[in-house]
Amino acid sequence: MKRKSSLTGTLMLLLASFFWGSTFIIQSDGASKLPTFTFLACRSFVGAVALWIIVALRGAILKGRGKLPVCADAATKKAKVRHYLISGLAVGAVLTVAAMFQQEGIARGATAGEAGFLTALYMFFVPLYCFVLYRKKLQMNLFAGAVLMAAGLYFICIYEKGWSSIGGGHIFILISAVTYAAHIVMIDRFKDVDGMTLSAMQFTVVAAISGVAALIFDRGIAFTQIVSASFPILYAGLFSSAVGFTLQIYGQQNAPPTLATIVMSLESVIALLCEWGCGMLGILGVERGRVELTPVKIVGCLLAFAGIVTAQLSFGAFFRSTGRKKRAAAPAEKAEGDAPEAARDPAEKE
Repeated sequence: MKRKSSLTGTLMLLLASFFWGSTFIIQSDGASKLPTFTFLACRSFVGAVALWIIVALRGAILKGRGKLPVCADAATKKAKVRHYLISGLAVGAVLTVAAMFQQEGIARGATAGEAGFLTALYMFFVPLYCFVLYRKKLQMNLFAGAVLMAAGLYFICIYEKGWSSIGGGHIFILISAVTYAAHIVMIDRFKDVDGMTLSAMQFTVVAAISGVAALIFDRGIAFTQIVSASFPILYAGLFSSAVGFTLQIYGQQNAPPTLATIVMSLESVIALLCEWGCGMLGILGVERGRVELTPVKIVGCLLAFAGIVTAQLSFGAFFRSTGRKKRAAAPAEKAEGDAPEAARDPAEKE
C-alpha cells in the first residue's frame, strides 16, 4: 500500500512539473499581449479564486467528517488569525517580487527554455540562505551540482549565441531565482500554517500588489487586451497556481523527499521541450522553426539536469551508511570464520 501511494505521489508531482514547465511558454505568450503587472495581477487573481474555492470545499468535507480543527477559545483563534495574516502578507510580498522579475525577464527576451533552467537555480540558492541564516553546513554535492548546472546553462544560453546574447531578461530571471529561494526559506519559517490556506493567501496578496502596480504603471490597458490574453491568464492561474500547487501538496505527502525534489525540477526540462514543440507547430506566439533543439542544447539540458540531481543527492550520507554496513558485517563474517568446524555446513567441508 505504501509503495502504491508513493507511486501516486510521484505521478502527481510529475503532472505538477508539466504544468509549471509548460507555463513558461504561456508566460511568454502573455508577455507579448499584456504588460508585466497586468498579466501578473490577472493570473494571480484567477489562481487565488480557484485556491479559495478548493480551501472552502476541503473545509466543508472535513467539517462533514468531524475532522475540522477548532480553536479552544477566542484568544487562541485571534492569535491564529493574526499569525495567518502575517504569514500570508510576508510570503505573498516576496512571491510578488519573484514573479514580477520572472515575468519581466521573459518580456525582456529570455526564452521559455532559458527561463526554466535559470529559475531552477533556486535549488542552489536555498542552501546558501540556510548557511547564512542558520549556519547549516554546505555539502560537497552542492558545489559539484553547481558546476554541472553552470556548464549546462553555458551550452543552453551562451555557446551558440555568444556572451553578447546575455541581456537584461536573463539578469531579471536570475534575480527571480534568488527571490524564489528566499520565498522557499520563508515558507519553511511558516510551516505551522496550513499549506493550502497559505497558498491562497499569498496569491491574493500577489494579485492585490500587482493590481495596484498595474493601475500606476500599466495605464491605458483596454479590456479587449485582457480578453485577448485570456488563455495565458487562465492557464497560468488555474493549472500552474491552483492545480499545480494542490498536486504538489498531496504529492509531497506520499513521495520520498529527494525523489519529490528531482521530479519537481523536471519543470526546467519540460519548459525547453514545450518551447521546442510550440516552435515546431508555430503556436502560442512562437514562430515556426525559431527554436531549434540542437545537439549542443541537448547536452546542456542533460548537464543542467544532472547538476540539479547531484545537488539533491547526499553522497556523504550514502558513503557513511555504506561504511556502517561494512563495519557491522565485519564482526559477523569474523564470527562465522572462527566457528568450530563441527558447526559448519557439511557441504562446505566437502
